[in-house]
Amino acid sequence: MSVLTVAKSRLTGSSFGARLRCARELAGLSQHELAEAAGIHRVNLNRYETDKVKPAVDVAWKLADAVGVSLDELRGAKPETE
Repeated sequence: MSVLTVAKSRLTGSSFGARLRCARELAGLSQHELAEAAGIHRVNLNRYETDKVKPAVDVAWKLADAVGVSLDELRGAKPETE
């Protein structure tokens, strides 16, 4: 199993904040860079990553887009099976 596969598997477990941080690190972004890309303050991003607060849906969309994952992946939704 590749390092990337293992890292992406971390997106399906843990808390929202842990998944956000993992996605940011996989994207190679610092907190400052992601906050800037999403149009939010770095302190708020830190609060999201440490699960102190949850972002509003519009902010969550911007974060997911900036790190290149779907919002479903970021929120830890399991794919539907047919």
